[in-house]
Amino acid sequence: MSSCVNYPNDLTTNLKNLLNTKKILNISVGGSGPYYQKELLINLFDKNNTEFNTLVWLFYEGNDHEDLKKNFGKEYDFNFEINRNRNQQTIDLTKVNYSPSENTIVLKLKLFFANYFRGFGSLVKYLENYPMLIPKEEQYDSVVSDLSNYLTKKNVQKKIIFYIPVYTRLSYRDIKYPRPPHLKQFDQLKLLVENTAKKYDFEFVDGAALFSKHNDPLDYFNYRLPTHFNIEGYKALAQFISDELN
Repeated sequence: MSSCVNYPNDLTTNLKNLLNTKKILNISVGGSGPYYQKELLINLFDKNNTEFNTLVWLFYEGNDHEDLKKNFGKEYDFNFEINRNRNQQTIDLTKVNYSPSENTIVLKLKLFFANYFRGFGSLVKYLENYPMLIPKEEQYDSVVSDLSNYLTKKNVQKKIIFYIPVYTRLSYRDIKYPRPPHLKQFDQLKLLVENTAKKYDFEFVDGAALFSKHNDPLDYFNYRLPTHFNIEGYKALAQFISDELN
């Protein structure tokens, strides 16, 4: 979606310029993940009889895995008609109706300890065991298998899964030992995505390794903070994808 940048610095425009083609369709949806994306893609292309020869499927390790826990097995009724009431929807989305999910006194205590004992908390995290981000591996396997079969029927010649790293991984790039357990958690996720991609004849592109080669990969993020990519970040992502397609 190229959040936080404007045209012509978005991913799609960068790719069109690098590949010298206008035939690029970006169907990214914010907050989605593998299962939703698979359902959307099949539904969209079937309804529009769309023909294409290459698919680049982005997997963001920050939260794409959450889609499987929330949505796996759901049935969707996609409507691709233009929504004329978008402006009214935007206004509605600004209305906030929020209340804390727990007792405010307990919440304040947690914030106090988080602020004044964070050094101890940093030590404790090395002793924790972090669960797998995709605990039911068969769900992701099923999603990739379904899409692979669909792409075969559509005679798609090139299919790629591009793995996008989270800010945290890149910020800990130079820490070799002891390796924080949450990075091991990301490594397990990346290995699962890679093995599943290869199992179903997708090319796997390790974007984590590509972004890590930069002298300071945090330069790819707005204000060097855990935000979306900035202009340079999307430019680099487009270059990596373009290199693979070429």
